[in-house]
Amino acid sequence: MFKRPSSGYLFVMACTCAWAQPADDAAWRAFQHALGSPAAIGANADHELAESVTRPLPTVDVDAISPRKYLLGSDLFEERALSVDGSIGCFICHAGPLSGTDGRVTPSGVGRAPGKVNAPTTFNAVFNFRQFWNGRAITLADQATMPIVTPHEMANTLDNVVAMLRADAGYAEDFDTLYPDGVSADNLADALAHFERSAFVVTDTPFQRYLQGDTGALNEQEARGWQRFQAIGCASCHNGLSLGGNSYQKLGAFTPWFPAVREPGPNDAGLAERTNRPSDLHVVKVPGLHSVAMTEPYPHDGSLDSLQSVTRAMARHQLGRELSEDDVADIVAFLVALNGPPDGLRLEGEIAVRAMMDPCGSGTGGSAISGSAFGGSELAREQCWQETTSQSHTDAYAASLAALLPAYDDLLQQADRVQSGQVAHFDFLQAQHLELIRHARALQHPPSDFSATRRACLQDGALRLLQEVMLLELPIADYLQARAMLGVLEAHETNPAPDSPSAATRRTLRETHATEANHALQTLRDAPISQAAGLLQACPL
Repeated sequence: MFKRPSSGYLFVMACTCAWAQPADDAAWRAFQHALGSPAAIGANADHELAESVTRPLPTVDVDAISPRKYLLGSDLFEERALSVDGSIGCFICHAGPLSGTDGRVTPSGVGRAPGKVNAPTTFNAVFNFRQFWNGRAITLADQATMPIVTPHEMANTLDNVVAMLRADAGYAEDFDTLYPDGVSADNLADALAHFERSAFVVTDTPFQRYLQGDTGALNEQEARGWQRFQAIGCASCHNGLSLGGNSYQKLGAFTPWFPAVREPGPNDAGLAERTNRPSDLHVVKVPGLHSVAMTEPYPHDGSLDSLQSVTRAMARHQLGRELSEDDVADIVAFLVALNGPPDGLRLEGEIAVRAMMDPCGSGTGGSAISGSAFGGSELAREQCWQETTSQSHTDAYAASLAALLPAYDDLLQQADRVQSGQVAHFDFLQAQHLELIRHARALQHPPSDFSATRRACLQDGALRLLQEVMLLELPIADYLQARAMLGVLEAHETNPAPDSPSAATRRTLRETHATEANHALQTLRDAPISQAAGLLQACPL
């Protein structure tokens, strides 16, 4: 079984609290930022529906939110000064409670620079296995600063932004309150991510109530749409907590999208833009579907302006089916039942009150220091950074090193569970890869009190380890593409349609995709993760 906290709450607090180490130790701070928190995509692993196509989303635990960090992140999300000319902020492309996106085909950056792809929604982005259509960011914190420096978006530099924040008395005080090293690019990313991972979570929807046991939460048509969604193979790609957001799939996997829909352009490369593998051309991250009715147009290029049109197109090109009008209406009704308000709207008043009561922004109650400012008291700030556990950087580093091989073993087990059909989604496999990544990233930052020789050895070994861990993304991608296509073929077997492929064609396709899946699995098993981890273990004491 996937090893994850059993609580049904989403823990939104980032791992940037001070432990038994000097709070301003740069190596320790870098380790904490790199380590982050376990991926939210693995949540609710002990739920009775954990092995099913989907399971309920975890609810936001308001006690785990750092109130002042949340409010700082909210201010930064709306801060136009993050852009080079002060014209746009994050909220311009991701319109908060309206949709988490901007409703345009592609967004515009500074100077009305045209965007390349449709702006992804921020709704439930915390549950994605990667951010952006081509997966170039791993975490929300990774993603948070990329638009700032992208030329056709905010076109700024992180140095400029950090200088601007340090020069602003209000921002400088907030950062000094929350972080022992004050304003930094890492802390900017952390604050933005802390806000996004709680403000934009959508958990109150008819479908979520249905998953939680309220059988009357879906009307007859919505329930019929959910059943049809599964029966025709949509859930082969749109599965897991988010009904998507956990794999890459080829646009036109069953019937070519290009040039049938339109001619491909330079912004359609998808994953191939990063990997340069011909097989990754037009392969994109599968979007999650919660609140999808509010995030038109679709898909990555914004070329389809309604749920009806994208449902027909996806069925035709991803599943090899022409849907009846009744099927389209039922599936669209189900998709609308995924709508709901983001939790931030419900929680923001309580968070604001907690921020005034808890100037440390600890998220765990904190000491009720009167007022919301420190009046320049360094002692008060140190109280906010006081040690909360007895773990040192050395202990934390050793724990990450010890976690590597068990996490890799768990990754292989999760791949086998998908292969056997025991688990009908891809979340837990991706969560184990993310677990490996966060430990490999943290190991780039050994304790500052180690000898120079030992630090150099560990950094060299950790770099090799991280390279090998990151390379697992590709066989996992190949494996899940093959598994998705096998699921689509199975749907044609169990729920055939007049336009289903012939038995001979299905047999040939099954053999092809089964071979692809087995090859990718073997590549995962042969990855030199143990050897790379051994490089660190061999470093001198």
